[in-house]
Amino acid sequence: MRLRAVILMTILLLSSSSYAQSYPPTSTDLLSAYCIAVLKNRQALLEQLDGPAAEHGVPAPESISDIQRTINEMIMNSESELARLRGYLRSRLSLVEAKALAEAHEAGERDLKQAQDEAIDCLKRYNCNEASHPDSRSLMSCSDKCRNRSSYATIRLMRCNDPLLLPY
Repeated sequence: MRLRAVILMTILLLSSSSYAQSYPPTSTDLLSAYCIAVLKNRQALLEQLDGPAAEHGVPAPESISDIQRTINEMIMNSESELARLRGYLRSRLSLVEAKALAEAHEAGERDLKQAQDEAIDCLKRYNCNEASHPDSRSLMSCSDKCRNRSSYATIRLMRCNDPLLLPY
């Protein structure tokens, strides 16, 4: 009788979620965690661009309206992709090692910081600013020099642009 109770208790403990075995995350799990950090940052940047003219009640010229519409679409797409990645990972959290997911998320944050620092350094190196390039086309042409210089961090960040990131 006592042996049977010990066996039942062991089975219960092993089958409970707090004692269940966790598995190493898949490459999709890790990339999802990495890209959540990237998309959260992208979302914050897009929201900073959202609606400065509308906030002041200034009617926007047509070109600015088009830009605002594009920004709004990008925000909605980013929100949707972020929700999709979070939903995917939420369903996997009880199965995989959380430490590896946290490390992948932190790697995304580090790559973002590195890519931003490199972009700022490049813009300074080529003197890409409004004072040196008052014409917007000239400024864009100057900044294109930096856009075409892809570091390893930037290349890793671009993986998050893949719409087929998740298997569904």
